[in-house]
Amino acid sequence: MFNKVILIGRLTAKPELKYTKSGNAVTNFDLAVQRTYKNPTTDEYDVDFISCVAWMKTAEVLAHYTDKGHKIGVSGRLEIRKWTQELDGATVNRYATEVIVEEVVFLESKPKKEEPADGLTAEERKLLEELDAKVKARRKQNENNLPF
Repeated sequence: MFNKVILIGRLTAKPELKYTKSGNAVTNFDLAVQRTYKNPTTDEYDVDFISCVAWMKTAEVLAHYTDKGHKIGVSGRLEIRKWTQELDGATVNRYATEVIVEEVVFLESKPKKEEPADGLTAEERKLLEELDAKVKARRKQNENNLPF
């Protein structure tokens, strides 16, 4: 038997790290996976939202180094969970299909914060502009006081 899933997509939200009672790290997340063909009625690519679960170190790495919108690749196995739920006095069977993630690959680097070319912070830039304005005002005042 062979049960292998490989997906490439974008995270729909930042993975939230949780711990089980026994101390195992776990994170649940959804991966938005674009289909390879366009929808003929909308002329856009449809997207599937695939539920994924990562455990242990994989869960910790995902929670610490990824965020909403990051493009990642995952591989793992497909698992279908079944449980019963009492609903209005009746027992209802419930199912959840999810990918149990075994490997993760980061497919793009973390976005860098945009910094101005001069490397100054906003506060430093404001102080520099104020100083520059004072210097210009003093020069203008000195020009008016020239004897010739």
